Amino acid sequence: MILESIAIDYRCHTCCMIRRIDASPQDTVMDRLPEGWISHDHTVVCDRCSPGGRDARHERAEEKREAMKTLRSQAWRSRAEAAQVFDASPSVTDAVSPLAADRCHRCGTSIGEMESWRPDPTVTTYFAKVHRRCM
Repeated sequence: MILESIAIDYRCHTCCMIRRIDASPQDTVMDRLPEGWISHDHTVVCDRCSPGGRDARHERAEEKREAMKTLRSQAWRSRAEAAQVFDASPSVTDAVSPLAADRCHRCGTSIGEMESWRPDPTVTTYFAKVHRRCM
């Protein structure tokens, strides 16, 4: 049997990514190591997992991930600040019950019994209802 070409599969020791290389019978396994991959203690590590193998594309992706993380944390902080209770005193309304129809302080339309509403935190002198969607 005569071998004309050989395919060598390299598996990264860290992330288990597989890279296939076509080789000739004269080449050794270490001669055909993919570009950027390194040999470390009888194992092979890909260019993503190697300590010096991070290129500019990976760095930009990391920067974008960090930027999104900070935006998400700012959004969570602003939501938490908006959800704070400003007054702990019990709410009083002219309606017979809190579920009775009333008017939205911001949009002026009526609030039905099955609609979601909240007390308006911007009004401190009297109790005002606001649609949840209007907040």
